[in-house]
Amino acid sequence: MTSAASELAPIVTAVIALLAALIAVVSILNQRSIARRRAAIDFFLKTQMDATGIELYNDFRRIAPGLAAIASMESFVATPEHSRVRSFLKRL
Repeated sequence: MTSAASELAPIVTAVIALLAALIAVVSILNQRSIARRRAAIDFFLKTQMDATGIELYNDFRRIAPGLAAIASMESFVATPEHSRVRSFLKRL
């Protein structure tokens, strides 16, 4: 009995490794398919922004370079730019 088990052990190990590789390949292909669909949905949602979203984006692009020069968050919150930046970031 021991000799039969020792003869089958390499074959069983190879079969298990082959099944694991097959499962891994199927999993990778499935994840790639899901990622492609998700990327397509994200792309179409981002390209079809409404006019308000585009306006907020343009305001953010105008305001963003000056954000590094802000002395404190309290002083920035008191400005009208704060609400525009916050509105834009909420839409992301």
